[in-house]
This record gives sequence, C-alpha cells and structure tokens, in this order.
Amino acid sequence: SRSVSCICCPVLPGVSAMSLYQLFSCYCCEADDNMDRRTQLTGVSLSASPGINEDIGGVACSEALDEGCVDSHYVCKEEGTPYKLFDVSLDRTHGKRMGLAVRQDLDLKLLQIMSVEGGDSAATDWNSANPEVALQQGDYIISVNFRTDMAGIVLECKKTQVLRITLQRAVQP
Repeated sequence: SRSVSCICCPVLPGVSAMSLYQLFSCYCCEADDNMDRRTQLTGVSLSASPGINEDIGGVACSEALDEGCVDSHYVCKEEGTPYKLFDVSLDRTHGKRMGLAVRQDLDLKLLQIMSVEGGDSAATDWNSANPEVALQQGDYIISVNFRTDMAGIVLECKKTQVLRITLQRAVQP
C-alpha cells in the first residue's frame, strides 16, 4: 500500500487511504497564522514563501501559465482516459475545516481526493449547494488560488479565506 498523508501532517507509511480520515479535517489544517506546523511532503519544501517560478516538469510555472502548457502536465494515469477540469470555491472565512481526505500521488505530483468528510466542513457546504459539480472521491486537485506547486497549495489551504480550487475528474465513457 502506498504512503498516505494529510498534507499538513507527516507522511504515514503503509496507512491505507480509506483508513486515514485526516486531510483537511485534522486539527493542523485549521488556520494557523504563525505557520508553525509546516509539513514535509515528498519532494516539497515549505521553507520561505514558495514563489510562482517553481518548476513544473522543467518549465517555470510563470512560463507554463503564459504559454498555456500547464494543462498538458495534468493527465489521467491511464492513457487515453478523457477528463474535465472544473472549479469550486470553498469558503473557509469562518475557520471551517476543508473536509477532504486526500493522498499525494507521487507519479502525477498531484493530490487526489480519497473521501469527502460529512458534517460541518467547507466541502460539505459546497457539495450541498452545488450537487452538479460536487467534490468526490477520485478527483485530483490541480491548483488552489492559482497555486500549482504542492507547497503553495498546502499554504493556501491553511488560510481562512475563500479557496478557489481547480480539479480534474476522469470522464466515464
């Protein structure tokens, strides 16, 4: 079984994705103005504010955004699998948990939603109000507030603000 982690907690080797019910719902994902509880994701450094010029597959993010080549970086694991991109807005302005359990996909360098938490969370609020584009298991998080680097996504998710999240979902034939 692959390693699964909360993006704000240490990687937990050998923990199955379904048994881990943490990410974005654990206490460390609450707003943290001091940013004392930074985590270490595989290949991600959270030291000093990560800039927009971090690399995506050898291309600087700013160049990729300008050239429109970011989307080509995000592909489904199975070649030929069609997918769609869509945006959601999670309101964390009142300090709600995100309410998502995710895992880091080391091959795609993306976060994949493993489950959506029930109860009082920003994800549950979004899903109730927008059932046609509800967050669901299997969706990949592409960006949060236009940040595509893993460290930037983590830092954005810790903020108590509206989070604009771009997701990728495989389209069933």
